Amino acid sequence: MTVAMTGIAWVRDITKFSFAFLVGVLCLAFTWFTVMFFTVKQLKEQGGISPNIEPIGRNYPIMISFSIYSFEGIGIVMPIMQTTAVPERFGTILIAAISTLIGLYLIFSMTTYLTFGDQTGQFITDNLPQDNILCMIIKLAIVLNLICSYPIVINPCNTILEGAVVSMIN
Repeated sequence: MTVAMTGIAWVRDITKFSFAFLVGVLCLAFTWFTVMFFTVKQLKEQGGISPNIEPIGRNYPIMISFSIYSFEGIGIVMPIMQTTAVPERFGTILIAAISTLIGLYLIFSMTTYLTFGDQTGQFITDNLPQDNILCMIIKLAIVLNLICSYPIVINPCNTILEGAVVSMIN
């Protein structure tokens, strides 16, 4: 798998990965809606929010390490802006996209934490019914998303690294 992903990561034209990006986004959307469905269902079954809410719980330091994934795509903003038809309008689109993501992250995190409280696992999929087929599909969708997004996210890093190596040689 590493050999295949390394080869894919060295592709120069990231537009070739637009289909993989779409698949990854669809996997994330499916995961978001499915987790929200199970979370709201659990909220209704327990009759409201969890009584075990802590402002800063024992898993807080773990959140910091996982939050970096929120920013994994920031490195592709500039290359995308350069390839758009009207780069002047990209700022507005970027602000709308970031605002949407912030809203989705806040809704997701608040709903899941208010539902499960201090029983929230390191991975939210730990709190879902483990015998449910949809929950098993979610885990596969997350893995598929990582595979699909890897080449797009690593491309700017490879470009910068390649430029640094070439400049050191010259």
